[in-house]
Amino acid sequence: MYAILWQGKYSYLERVLIFYVTLMGLSFIISLFIVVPSATTIAKGFVPTIPEVPGGKMLVAAFVGATMAAATFLSRPLFIKGKGWTIKNLKDQNRDALWAVILIFFISGSIMAIAAGTVHGKGSKL
Repeated sequence: MYAILWQGKYSYLERVLIFYVTLMGLSFIISLFIVVPSATTIAKGFVPTIPEVPGGKMLVAAFVGATMAAATFLSRPLFIKGKGWTIKNLKDQNRDALWAVILIFFISGSIMAIAAGTVHGKGSKL
């Protein structure tokens, strides 16, 4: 990724990323409808809690770390540079960041709902 960005081929990388992220997001959302957790299970999942097990706080930190990976923070400036944006494009940057947050929220939520539905369907408590 960095090699492609370093050579200034951002538009190619952007097209590849759009394809794969769309494919990944759709597969998780389709899987969510296959697993179909109950509405009560989904509603309970929106209430944030820290698991009361040994290492529960570390588990929460791992989820946050996986979602907000360092690669995200390192690659964002390269994407902005690759698009040729400057401070004059601050509105574009903010809109782009907002869409990224929204899409990450739905994809991560779908992944967690699928995992919860799968584990719950096997009778295990998550």
